[in-house]
Amino acid sequence: WDMRKWSQGRRNYRSPDIRRPDGSYARTHREKCDAMRDTLYQPPPHIDGLDEPDLDTAHPDDLPYREVTKDEVRRAIFDPNPKKAPGDEGVSYTGLRWAWEVADKEIFLLIASCARWGYHPLRWRRAIAYVLKKAGKTDWSNPRSYRLITLLVCLGKVLERIQAKRLTYYAAAKGLV
Repeated sequence: WDMRKWSQGRRNYRSPDIRRPDGSYARTHREKCDAMRDTLYQPPPHIDGLDEPDLDTAHPDDLPYREVTKDEVRRAIFDPNPKKAPGDEGVSYTGLRWAWEVADKEIFLLIASCARWGYHPLRWRRAIAYVLKKAGKTDWSNPRSYRLITLLVCLGKVLERIQAKRLTYYAAAKGLV
């Protein structure tokens, strides 16, 4: 009967209390999320003597801008594995492929406009992190006993893929790679 009960419905296993950096313990879901984030997503260190970048003056190594093509957007949607996990909005690459079949002009216009204006929508920068236990760890109250898998919005990944490919081609042309 235990096996029958076990096979029915979803199981919910309570996670252990998580130790915060100050030594206290997080007990509620929100507190545990905050403790994991504060420990595992540290802000970058401050670097003294680093000047603010001048984004207004042209630099000899600046990339010349060229318009995003419809083929680039299509490849950025159709090249990744369709089984990749979507971000918190739930639209996977499979969903994007279906949408491309009926709204390719609109999707292309959206991605091309974002690239042209150098704008990455805030909604696409949202991420959700899933917590997985690391193998061989025994102290489950320590946040470092877990690995966070960060899932991003697929449309944001499409825009990032296009920009990354362009940067790779540019670096190869300059002999930097």
